[in-house]
Amino acid sequence: MPHNPVAEAAIVGAVRCDLRDPHGRATDTAVRVIWTADHLNAVRRLQPVLAAAAGRHLARRGGTGT
Repeated sequence: MPHNPVAEAAIVGAVRCDLRDPHGRATDTAVRVIWTADHLNAVRRLQPVLAAAAGRHLARRGGTGT
């Protein structure tokens, strides 16, 4: 999808109340969103390595994983 600043602003505006408390500090929800995004990005980077290791393990066991 192409970058869309208008759509981005609309999404941020819609969830802003969930991401900041009345004093402007980040809420638990905001921290969880950041934490989750960082971990998903790490998993995406590691996916080829993890899939290859799992495939080698299954091959040694003689299994297919299904």
